[in-house]
Amino acid sequence: MKDIPIAKITRADVVVWHTAIESQFPDTTTNANGYNRLRAAFSEALERDLIEANPVLTREAGTAVAKEKELPTDEEIATIVEQFPAQLKLEAVLCLHHGLRIGEMLALRREGVTIIRENGTAEVHVNATLQRVVNSETRKTEMLRVEGPKTVAGRRTVPIFLHAGRRVHRAHGHPC
Repeated sequence: MKDIPIAKITRADVVVWHTAIESQFPDTTTNANGYNRLRAAFSEALERDLIEANPVLTREAGTAVAKEKELPTDEEIATIVEQFPAQLKLEAVLCLHHGLRIGEMLALRREGVTIIRENGTAEVHVNATLQRVVNSETRKTEMLRVEGPKTVAGRRTVPIFLHAGRRVHRAHGHPC
């Protein structure tokens, strides 16, 4: 398309260009961003009366397709946890089995964990996160505990599953 004057570019030219980049470059996010920029440039050209119509109209082409994530199996997670030193197995289990983010796990305090003695279960109350920030005066990286999550869904109570708790207990030498 680089050799075609802007006023002469048609929808067919755009489709050929888009098909070519999709087949040559598999990264859908980069391709979608490129398409969106092309559409914005042609929208500006239309606004300035340089062209009569915008040939870049397919909205779906500007949408990246999310890649499917492959999650590890319980057996794979158990193998990963076994590789951690004993003093870090609890943290690994909280993140890998229970979905805590690293910052949430690092910000946990004893008062954020409730153990229900009757049935031997536990709950973790997520109400803070630890973030890495740069001190503007010293230019050094520091950890900052931030109370309250960014979203309402971030403040939550996470149940600790018995099988994971037993695994951690055994890792610390306690019989279950």
